Amino acid sequence: MNKVLLNIRKNNLLYFIPNLLFSIICSLILFLLSYMINKEEKIIWLLLLLSFFAYATFILLKNVLYYGKLVIFPEEAPIFKKYGPPEEITKILDEIENTIEYEDKHLIISKNYISDKCDYSKIIHCDDILGIHKLIHKTNFVTDYYQIVLIDKYGEEITYKYKRSLEEKVNNLLIKIASKCKNAELGYTSKEREYIKKNIVPLPTKVKERITKKTKKVLVEYKCPSCKKTINYKDKYCKECGFKINWSK
Repeated sequence: MNKVLLNIRKNNLLYFIPNLLFSIICSLILFLLSYMINKEEKIIWLLLLLSFFAYATFILLKNVLYYGKLVIFPEEAPIFKKYGPPEEITKILDEIENTIEYEDKHLIISKNYISDKCDYSKIIHCDDILGIHKLIHKTNFVTDYYQIVLIDKYGEEITYKYKRSLEEKVNNLLIKIASKCKNAELGYTSKEREYIKKNIVPLPTKVKERITKKTKKVLVEYKCPSCKKTINYKDKYCKECGFKINWSK
């Protein structure tokens, strides 16, 4: 199997297993609460707990189905609809490797792409990034960690987590990333949200393919120079008028 597909399968398996375990636990709690609700006097509290675990189970099962699908069918990952089939992603990875401008244990910044260090499904072309901002996670007003958040034109968010001691590094990274992304709005503001909302586009429904001699016949409609009828790529003669096709031009 292609190394990109193997990488996507492996990373989604890491998400699938804990979501499956938590969904089983929530389902058991939900069952026990349902059993108790007819016997317990404090019915309001039980109903609230029942609603909470029902909702948690629903969300977890959705995640289980999504990650499970990508474990079984890694070729369904959104990255292929954005940038082409696994062979094209392999070429992009080679390009990233050969044009690295910055690298740490979380991300790689190359000439044209920003990529997660370990997850090949998290590659974004710099021109596709619409939003860049920093999130500060706190507990009791004490900073726990920072996140750099990138939002692409398809609405996908990719985050990179950094320790609280690395605030200066995070700020410098934000500036570096912003300088490479000419279509991005910087900062967690209403202006950024409005800009993203205005420029977001639907994810393609089919896997993109690079236009080459091998794929032109799928992506391009060719017409006979003589009768203008549709012909197939590499047909030697037009089936309608018999005109000889010269594909070398």
